[in-house]
Amino acid sequence: MYCVEEERTLTSGELEQNIDKFVDFSLESLNRFCNNKEYQNYILTLALWPYTLPKDKVADWKNCTDLADFEQTLHAVQSRDVYYAKPRLLQKSGAAEMGTYGNCKQEVVFHKLCIFDT
Repeated sequence: MYCVEEERTLTSGELEQNIDKFVDFSLESLNRFCNNKEYQNYILTLALWPYTLPKDKVADWKNCTDLADFEQTLHAVQSRDVYYAKPRLLQKSGAAEMGTYGNCKQEVVFHKLCIFDT
């Protein structure tokens, strides 16, 4: 995957070594998103359908310190859909292509699928 900030391509090993940074970034993004007072509604575009966060979840996630409740909530919402996408790193056996379902920009974007060469 090409990293714009570092102006270089990251290997799959480097990505795996930085899982904690991905988690920290996702948590920070969720906190920032839920703390943004400019939004009247907090809407995430999931794998299939948009999801408007209930007010109690927005309040809970403003200062949450882990992603467990967020993950469980999205799982409960998406498990009803025929199409389900779980945020994770993906790689076909023996293939050079690797993908991640998750953050592809420095925004709260949990619906993108990024494919990159290792």
